[in-house]
Amino acid sequence: MDKIKFLFRKTELLLVIILVFHVLLFITFQALNKGAQTWDSAGHINTSMRLADEIGEFVDRTGDASVITILKTSNYYPPLVQLIGAASNLAFGYESSILLYISFVFFLVSIIYTYKLIVMVSGNERIALLSAFFYSIFPQVVDQARLFHLDVPLIALLLIAVYHLFRSQGFSSSKHSLLFFVFFGLAQITKWYAWIFLVVPVVYVLIEGISGQYKEKIKQNLFNIFIGSVVFCLIALPWYIANFEEMVTLARIFSVGEVDDPAVLFSLENFLYYPKNLLTYNLLLLPYLTLLASMIYVVVKDKKRGSFYLALVFVPVLAFTFISNKNLRYILPLSPMFAYLISIFIFSTSRKLKGFSSIFIVYLLGGLLFLSFNQIKPQTPPAKVASVLFAGPVYKAWYHNTLTFYSYDPDYWPIEEMLGFIVDDANKPESVPLGISPIIDAEQFSAATIEMLRLENDYDNVFFPVPYFQFEPFSSDEELIGFFTEAGVEYIIAPDDPGPPGLRNYAALRQIVDYLASDRNSYFVQVNDYTMPGGLNIKIYKRAGLEQTFIKSGECIDKAGFVDGIESIKLEPNHTYVMFTGHFAIQDKLRREFEDGNLYILQLENTIHESILDVHNLPKSGSSLCSRAGIGLDITEEIDIAVDSENSCGLGVPCDKVMHVYWSVGDPEPVVTDYLR
Repeated sequence: MDKIKFLFRKTELLLVIILVFHVLLFITFQALNKGAQTWDSAGHINTSMRLADEIGEFVDRTGDASVITILKTSNYYPPLVQLIGAASNLAFGYESSILLYISFVFFLVSIIYTYKLIVMVSGNERIALLSAFFYSIFPQVVDQARLFHLDVPLIALLLIAVYHLFRSQGFSSSKHSLLFFVFFGLAQITKWYAWIFLVVPVVYVLIEGISGQYKEKIKQNLFNIFIGSVVFCLIALPWYIANFEEMVTLARIFSVGEVDDPAVLFSLENFLYYPKNLLTYNLLLLPYLTLLASMIYVVVKDKKRGSFYLALVFVPVLAFTFISNKNLRYILPLSPMFAYLISIFIFSTSRKLKGFSSIFIVYLLGGLLFLSFNQIKPQTPPAKVASVLFAGPVYKAWYHNTLTFYSYDPDYWPIEEMLGFIVDDANKPESVPLGISPIIDAEQFSAATIEMLRLENDYDNVFFPVPYFQFEPFSSDEELIGFFTEAGVEYIIAPDDPGPPGLRNYAALRQIVDYLASDRNSYFVQVNDYTMPGGLNIKIYKRAGLEQTFIKSGECIDKAGFVDGIESIKLEPNHTYVMFTGHFAIQDKLRREFEDGNLYILQLENTIHESILDVHNLPKSGSSLCSRAGIGLDITEEIDIAVDSENSCGLGVPCDKVMHVYWSVGDPEPVVTDYLR
């Protein structure tokens, strides 16, 4: 016992060891993990990159960016963490892996402030160190620290806010009162429900400041609350005001539960949602049972303090229980409190339950390492043993799905190669939009994932129309096709399975996948397919009629650029291509828009090149194009006819000006000669 006491005199050193352990664990995990960024993590990374674009334009004055457009870039999630991500993008480039370190730094800060807060509240460094350690090895907490999510940053900011709240002495300290409101404001622009976790501690401190031991400073207390509230509003309100209407609209949609959420509000299933999932995915069996025992213990030992601790837990849990849309991450900020309650019980009973603390630490630490690195297949004997050990009576959640839920993904998903194939196949210039519809919403591959890769690869002309709000199936094939037509979709990414059946738009996604694979599909043709890890097959479809066909030597066509305004010419050596058009663009060499009474005659002369040349910005009604063998051809006669003809600019309409554009492929600039009527 004396040895243990000696070690605990150096709690700060032990805290540093905990932090170093997590740094090494994080680096190891990221080195092994080959998986793509998942749903929300990819979505927040995308927001950071778009914010970086907006801020860059605002600073450089190169676009229409303003403070309002920056505030509106994220119109549903408060933007603090994404703004920090945007700063990283501007400093280090658009690299998603770098942003993961932001959440991790917040995680380290949250460990430190768990320790600091509990030292202040309990006066016991040993309990504080145990609490920080247990909090830091809860599996879901560590998992969230590896993603670009908002939950761990929220925990860190709430801990700092509560730390200064308790140090404010009933709001009598101006410094700590102000710091509380600053970090409260920062937490509120991290997640909108941050305030729910502060209701109980703020009420407690208000009572202390108004009618408790600090009531003699009531004027100072009220003044500090007023000043702090003004600071809070300056930090938090601008984003909420700018996005109020959008938030209300989106909240009506996302406040409704998913298909797999409890359907009946006043039901046992609903009230057990958080207790059950807390056992399964956050605490695991032994810490969960210890927490229940501790809740009884703290109330029996000190009714007033114990009731306060339980109120800190149950007020947020009840609040989220009565919200239809459920997610265990919503109550993740309670994790430090859970760790504190568990530590109280273990510390107070360590003499009576000898060896329990060691068993507990080995269990939780072993569980974290196992769940982080195991690759056990589901529904196997080892999976059942581990599942029962971690989840007890609700082991089936692990056993039937997978024990690798928190583990690194050893398999690379070739999503970036898939996107690159489509961009290359479309062969569009950067100024021409390319619509790609990913009909998939899986954890490793969603619209958010592919949008992140689009931003990283600077595919500025690519956009991703998705039937995200199509909560009911399309009424007919015509309506289904109409969605893609109106959205300008040219390619569809369609898997065998579009995602979890609990998705709000799953029925529509499933309907699209089935249509594309059916005999009824005459609108899209398959051009490629990919096999993903786990055997998921993904097909690439292209809109019918967009397959590249090239003009042949000696051939003339009158539909060049028809439909999309682009004509791809497969260059043959020693050939000349002559085009008559009202407007055009040749690479970055020359671009001309429509002007009434003008006709352009392009003479594109190729000597040695064997590549594809795109002439874009053409009339979608089509232009005439001829391929002729030879170079140095004289087309003076055709120019003269165009100048003199009464029909050269339309039926019965002569041209006021004919411009001959001569360009030898590879030359720096075309030569333009004007001929007036």
